[in-house]
Amino acid sequence: MRARRIATLFVLAASVLAAQSWERSKWENPLYGKTFDQFILRGRYLTPPSTVGLDEPRLVVHCSAGKFASGEFMLGAVAQHSGTKSLKGAWQSQVDMRLDERKKTEDFWEYSNDGKTLFFDRDQLDKLLTGKLLGHPSKDELTKQVILGVTEALGNEVIVQFDMPVDQSEIIQACGLEWGRDKRK
Repeated sequence: MRARRIATLFVLAASVLAAQSWERSKWENPLYGKTFDQFILRGRYLTPPSTVGLDEPRLVVHCSAGKFASGEFMLGAVAQHSGTKSLKGAWQSQVDMRLDERKKTEDFWEYSNDGKTLFFDRDQLDKLLTGKLLGHPSKDELTKQVILGVTEALGNEVIVQFDMPVDQSEIIQACGLEWGRDKRK
């Protein structure tokens, strides 16, 4: 009985550790003939969408040739756009965020065609990783927990938590997020 309990605890601990790491894979875009390093971090709903589908919330980061290429927050619900557009002319959605124990802040991320994905840029990724507007992931202390809130099209607020991995060196290096002398040449 005791051995079974220890084995169960070991499996639970292993699953928690596995959930707290970026899943790295190669992703090919055949249209552009490019291969990207793809990093996926799975989250969990603290307040789920009004219609829960099969999609789970996740952050997806693509990097190519040692540089950040794109970032996506896959909400698993249709987000409400804020009525504002980015400088590129894309609709935006308001994203409320709480990084570790800091005060809640807000940002505006570009809205996808289907409304289920919001796009973030490199500066916004740096903020997610460090909790600072102009943070440097290779120098500043990294965040441990990211909570994102987005109003869905039906008017309810969806709140998602991401437990950030302890070791972020793989994504920092693959996306060229180092600072100063640490940056690859």
